[in-house]
Amino acid sequence: MNETTLEDLYVTLKAIEDGEPINEIHIEDKTQKWAKIALERMLAL
Repeated sequence: MNETTLEDLYVTLKAIEDGEPINEIHIEDKTQKWAKIALERMLAL
């Protein structure tokens, strides 16, 4: 993350806006469910 530049962020957001996301990751529904629960718990603190 410390090597991510503003240009990298711009290119990624522009690709999403254009409907051509890059570096897209697909995960199973079960993993997605538990990851969301974990994030919600961390953000609740």
